[in-house]
Amino acid sequence: MPPTPPVSLSDEVLIHRLGEVLSRSAPDDPAPWNLVATLGPEQGELRARATQLIETSQALQRGRRAPARPWLRYLVLVLAGLVLAAAVSYSVWPAPKRDGVAPVEADRPFPLPFPLFTTQAGRIVTYQHGKLTGLHVVRAPADVSMDVSAGSLRGWNQRGHFRSALAAPYADQYFIAGCLMMDDRYLYIGAHVGDPWAMRSASEPKATIDGGWLGGSIQLRLATDLDHVWPVQAAHDTAKLNHLTLWSYQGRAYLHIAHGMDFKDKVTPLASPAPGYEAHFSKTDNDQGYVVKCRVAWKLLGLEKAPYGRELGLSWDVLWSDRTGQEFVAKLTDFYHPAALRDLRDTTPELELLPGKMSYRTATIWGKAICPAAP
Repeated sequence: MPPTPPVSLSDEVLIHRLGEVLSRSAPDDPAPWNLVATLGPEQGELRARATQLIETSQALQRGRRAPARPWLRYLVLVLAGLVLAAAVSYSVWPAPKRDGVAPVEADRPFPLPFPLFTTQAGRIVTYQHGKLTGLHVVRAPADVSMDVSAGSLRGWNQRGHFRSALAAPYADQYFIAGCLMMDDRYLYIGAHVGDPWAMRSASEPKATIDGGWLGGSIQLRLATDLDHVWPVQAAHDTAKLNHLTLWSYQGRAYLHIAHGMDFKDKVTPLASPAPGYEAHFSKTDNDQGYVVKCRVAWKLLGLEKAPYGRELGLSWDVLWSDRTGQEFVAKLTDFYHPAALRDLRDTTPELELLPGKMSYRTATIWGKAICPAAP
């Protein structure tokens, strides 16, 4: 009689463990099937998902056509490499120390296996996270250049920049090097994102109430209630919990700003340029990524003046799509509060505690943006 899986083992955690087994097993290894054999009769849906993963992975290892839709072939190969690499370490590069403006690392990074993947809406999605909790916002130069024609962040103050990436061997393909600047009127968001399918988003503006994130995007979450600064607490004014989604669609830069945590109010995205908003995207010279420069007026974030000297709640997500720009396939999250995340363990299934899943659900786990003193 097969053993009964532990009660605390959620479906998604089992799928993740199955991925780890597959990354180390030969095509005919019975180990993955032995794991599936531990499932009870009431877990039929989970059994079907696990069976699809095993059959696809083993077919690829044998060099045959996978018995699944074509998109699974590429994803399983990527995921197998990621999981194997994660057995040793994960690739995150905080910027070197620069006069106190280096990103702040978490004392105890959140203790979850990494990378992690799951099936979602019939697809496989990779979730990974960095180990940073704070980012210094630096002062913007007086003559801020919004030009991205050179495919770089040239002209921006990048002293406080950070760099995070997916696990090796894909760290050179899927990464972000980003920074925040500010002045009296604007928050400036700058990023160089590694992306093999850069700027192919098919996410039409106005199509959803939560922004055009599906086709590849940057999502910045910022808590701007100055009466309740970091760490973000339940008492924070929900109207000042801001979710910024930034993406390029058919050659134009769009910004979706949602307030609160329920995403119930339909928001019309801003098309650059618009009052209080301007952004520009450009592919890199090697066509393996993009650069974006964006500025957003503090007024659009619920502030009448710049929050000099404050620590604001911050979470930064990068999302990638497949080559069609239609399907979300990977997410990298940085700037989160590990202690607050661990405190949620009693009420949330293990895998749901991923920063990349909790960033849009629970503001209390957001990291912090450290604003400079007033000039």
